[in-house]
Amino acid sequence: MKAIRICCAVMVALVAGSPHAQTNAPQTEEDLTKQTALLKAQQGYYDQLLQTVKSQQASAEASTAVQTASLTTATQLQNGQYTSDLTLATAMKGSGLSVATGKEGSITIAAADKTMLAFQRDSLEAMDTVSSSVCTRLMAKLPKDAAGNQSKAFIAPANYEVLVQKSVVDIIQLTQLHSTAVTGNDEFKKAQMEVAGTALAGALVSAQYLAGGIQAITKLFRTDYNLTYTPANRQGLFEQTLAMKCKDVIASNIEGKLRLNAAKVLYSWLPDMARFVQLYDMWAEQISQRKNALTAKKTELAALKPKTEKAKKEAEATVKEIEKSLIALSDQEAVLTKYKAVSVAMKTYLGAIGTGTVYDSMVWGQQYLHQFGGVPADIPNLQLEQLYRFSYTLNVQDTIIKSSYTFAGDKVRYFATAEIYYSLLTQNGDPVTVGAISSNTTPKDLEVKHIKGEDYAKFH
Repeated sequence: MKAIRICCAVMVALVAGSPHAQTNAPQTEEDLTKQTALLKAQQGYYDQLLQTVKSQQASAEASTAVQTASLTTATQLQNGQYTSDLTLATAMKGSGLSVATGKEGSITIAAADKTMLAFQRDSLEAMDTVSSSVCTRLMAKLPKDAAGNQSKAFIAPANYEVLVQKSVVDIIQLTQLHSTAVTGNDEFKKAQMEVAGTALAGALVSAQYLAGGIQAITKLFRTDYNLTYTPANRQGLFEQTLAMKCKDVIASNIEGKLRLNAAKVLYSWLPDMARFVQLYDMWAEQISQRKNALTAKKTELAALKPKTEKAKKEAEATVKEIEKSLIALSDQEAVLTKYKAVSVAMKTYLGAIGTGTVYDSMVWGQQYLHQFGGVPADIPNLQLEQLYRFSYTLNVQDTIIKSSYTFAGDKVRYFATAEIYYSLLTQNGDPVTVGAISSNTTPKDLEVKHIKGEDYAKFH
């Protein structure tokens, strides 16, 4: 449009400067011919100039169309990238990732339990490095005795002292209840409580009396000792790795052995206690029923008035037999009364053993079990009081960072951190050494469109 305006201005100027515009003098035929030729030439120039302007306008319109198409394509590509990023972010978010926006673009940071398995190999590497460092420090700190024997430590829970102190009450109660159950079962036999179902009851223990104990046995074992390791729980793997690397200074699988011992104790003792409670309940019920029946029969005989001397003597003899039986039942009731409070306490104990802390006491308070006596012969005394105590807290974290740039490719980096706080104590609880170790793997770059973590393998 600007070119057209320039063209019109030139035409006006040319017309203003033409001879015809400057004079009104008569013109000859030759002048008219020249002027006509000049006007034709000017018309041709104007036509050419107009064509040039039209060509420039068409070119400008074409350029605009190309730029519009280019912008549309760029927008579509960018929208496609946004859609791709959103799809990836949604998928990663489903794996436990969180998204944040920073100055360098869209940044996705992952540090959660649900991090994809492809990125979890680094936490294995970091945990392995930490266990090696701990082993080195323990070997440097644990002394040797006068004979040159290496002192050893066992892996103890952080609240070991609390568990041991709590175990005293539970162990005393358990040992006393079991001892009473054994004594009571023997006394029941001596009292000759031979009532209906006694033989069957003595042989089979009802599940209702063992329910709590069965639950306790199932809770005696650590689930993190199996092979279903997760980033949030590398504890079992760390302990087993440390035991393999530090065989000379770490007593192997102490907690596992203690839990097996506790299971054997419960396996040996719970049936005695359950049988005692079951027989007590059965005998109490049947003795009560027989006593009521005999008393009713005695009352019935007392109300009768025999007409003959023979009938009278038979009634008196029957009454004497009933009274004799009632005396025997009273003696048996006295035995039951003696154990009434114990029976109630034993029921409560058996019912709560699966939900309380008794199984922890059975694990960490075994030294008291051996002191009180009565422990099954096949249960070894691991003598923890002669070992140093190693306690720790382990945290493992897998991390993914994804950076999205508008005019550059996406970047994904992943790494892991393992940190541990630990303490080594003497047998008396005095500190030998404490420390903290943090190990980070080297961040690795990965293309978003080709997500695949590196492999990892380590054997001891």
